Amino acid sequence: MKSRLIVLLLPLFFLGCKQEASSPVDDDFVRLYTELLLLSEEYKQSSNLSQQEYDVKIQEILRKSGTTKEEFTAQIQALSNDPRAFRQFTENVNKKLQERREKS
Repeated sequence: MKSRLIVLLLPLFFLGCKQEASSPVDDDFVRLYTELLLLSEEYKQSSNLSQQEYDVKIQEILRKSGTTKEEFTAQIQALSNDPRAFRQFTENVNKKLQERREKS
């Protein structure tokens, strides 16, 4: 149930301080991650969204972005190996979240 959320979020937090590697911060990936993060928040707060609907929405978002689950996980891993890129990524995600909140 909540394992999907853990799959999305834990790699960022637990792997964020590994040794540096080359990994650019991609705006498309920031948008993708932000959408998935917002979906996970919706799932946590809504009793109207079933686990199956949540899983389908995740797959739809990934498909629309042209990204597979494996590619998503690999990008998270790459970011977690570069502290500067990771920091920039989280800052960009926070900015994107703020923009979304201001639109609402």
